[in-house]
Amino acid sequence: MLTTSKVKSTSIPAVTHVDNTARVQVIDQEDPLLSAILSRIKSRGFAPVIINTSFNCAGEPLVETLTDAARSFRKLNLDYLLTEPGLFRLATP
Repeated sequence: MLTTSKVKSTSIPAVTHVDNTARVQVIDQEDPLLSAILSRIKSRGFAPVIINTSFNCAGEPLVETLTDAARSFRKLNLDYLLTEPGLFRLATP
């Protein structure tokens, strides 16, 4: 379910639009994989948030391919990228 909500915290600025709202897709227990991932993220003290496949860098088109996803993943300095081929973690120098 997709909702629009007022942002109450500055802890996840990447999801905050200029009007101080976020477009949130709610995941329930009907999706066991995503529910488990979000629960694990929350249990480690982080905001349980996953950016979906439409992530992109400002001024760039939406991510459509694995190559696009990898490029945006590196540019956005994200921690993890979950794709059909697997889970990837940003390598630290």
